[in-house]
Order: sequence, then C-alpha cells, then structure tokens
Amino acid sequence: MGNVKAMDLQSRDVRRGQVLGTLVTAGAIGGALFAASIGATAVAIVLVGVPVMAVAKALIDSATANRQVKTQAQLIENASSRQSEDEEE
Repeated sequence: MGNVKAMDLQSRDVRRGQVLGTLVTAGAIGGALFAASIGATAVAIVLVGVPVMAVAKALIDSATANRQVKTQAQLIENASSRQSEDEEE
C-alpha cells in the first residue's frame, strides 16, 4: 500500500515539474518574441537559449540515469546468477 502511495506522489511530482517547465519555457519564448519585436535581439537570444539548454541538459541527464539503472540491474542479475551457480556446486 505504501509503494502505491509513493509512486502516486512521485508521478504527481513529475507532472508538476513538466507543467512548470512548460510554463517557464512558454514564458521565455513569449518574452523572446516581445524582445525581438522591439529590437532587443540579444535579450531574445538569451531568453530562448536558456530554456533550450535546460531541456537539452534534462534529456542528457535522463539518458545517463537510464543507462546507470540498466547497468545496476545487470550487475545485480550477474551477482544473483553467480550466487545460484555457487549454491549448486
């Protein structure tokens, strides 16, 4: 029962983070469009560049975390299979 509640809370956290990220990115793009329309090109570039870099970093971090989880799962599987082999001998 506790695991279900924990997973539900984690899911809400993820959803909240995605909504917040979307709102911040949309605000930055809106600000960039306004800045570009009044001739502040450098400000527009910064306003668009920061969210784009944040999204790229999030994707890289996610891929790295997934790779680490897979590696840990393989290590656990290998260790348990070795333990089973040792017990059979």
